[in-house]
Amino acid sequence: IARYLERSGYMERIEIKETDEGLQLDMYGVSVLRSSDMLVRSGMAPSHIMTNIMFAALREAGIEAELRELEIDVDKGHVREMWIFKKD
Repeated sequence: IARYLERSGYMERIEIKETDEGLQLDMYGVSVLRSSDMLVRSGMAPSHIMTNIMFAALREAGIEAELRELEIDVDKGHVREMWIFKKD
């Protein structure tokens, strides 16, 4: 899914690192970053296509997940998330 989102232009690059806690995703050049940041600062929660696709795919595989946003740097175009997996 990550590579598809790169090819489709949703983001320029994604790096995935496995940690003891889960998967750390570093995303660069996310196309909706500025608009998402504005919504979050307004107290709203934007719905991202990547997040929705990932949760749906994991649910199909019988895996529950928790998503934690660790860092958002709009000026650098960087987002870091941690995906924590729980098997049913």
